[in-house]
Amino acid sequence: QLPTQRFKRHATAVMLAYTAVHIGLFALTYIELKSLEKEVDNLAVIGTAAVMSTEVAVYTRALNILYAGMGVASLRRLTGEQDIPNVKQHLIDSVAAFEEHHREVYLGASGNNPHMPRTHGLADLWDEPSLPTTTFADIPFDQAAGNFTRANLYLE
Repeated sequence: QLPTQRFKRHATAVMLAYTAVHIGLFALTYIELKSLEKEVDNLAVIGTAAVMSTEVAVYTRALNILYAGMGVASLRRLTGEQDIPNVKQHLIDSVAAFEEHHREVYLGASGNNPHMPRTHGLADLWDEPSLPTTTFADIPFDQAAGNFTRANLYLE
């Protein structure tokens, strides 16, 4: 009876250890998924801002067409001057939505830290007084020179 009790204790200990490891791994997986959920939400906001910027461009062009008197009877919202108030309102709504999402993504106006990590350098556009730049200059090109000579001109 002693070996069976020892086996039972060992089996119970293994099952408890197995359960503890699974709970720990579940917690780690849950934490990782929560961080990915935030990134997916950020991506959705970025996508919405991109869509709104495109709508702003489209409605601006539509207003240009309508003010120029080049409306087309077969196109919805572009038939003529009577569509101008409707297109203006859509433009105003699109600009407001774009501004809201743009501020949330790049400027962190949602009350959180800016969503764009500092490692990408995008936050530096707003935070730093100056940014490093690279200046390229033309060099004289001699058609008769060989490749080695031309390559050395870039190193000087």
